[in-house]
Amino acid sequence: MEIFLIISIFVLGAIIGSFLNVTIYRHNTGRGFGGRSACMSCAKVLRPRELIPILSFLIQKGRCSNCKSRISVIYPLVEFLTGLVFVSVYLVQVKFFGFQISSDFILNLL
Repeated sequence: MEIFLIISIFVLGAIIGSFLNVTIYRHNTGRGFGGRSACMSCAKVLRPRELIPILSFLIQKGRCSNCKSRISVIYPLVEFLTGLVFVSVYLVQVKFFGFQISSDFILNLL
């Protein structure tokens, strides 16, 4: 059960990392925070399956499914590292402070 909790925490962190990517990109380009995500090259609106953190990048081999332009490796890297940070914080809390969290709590967040 512990491994399921750690995987769930990693997934939650990757989702937050994906949100951070969108927020940083839109802030730096002056684009508003509303609207759907789209390819930066061809402006094709991304489908839900193209928005899955880390996995979409791997499945699409780092390219837009429409125009085949390269997607920066920074995006999945931020998602992955944010997931690792979430897992690290959880493990530190459990090991050093004896903090316990139920898997129901994490599932409700997802």
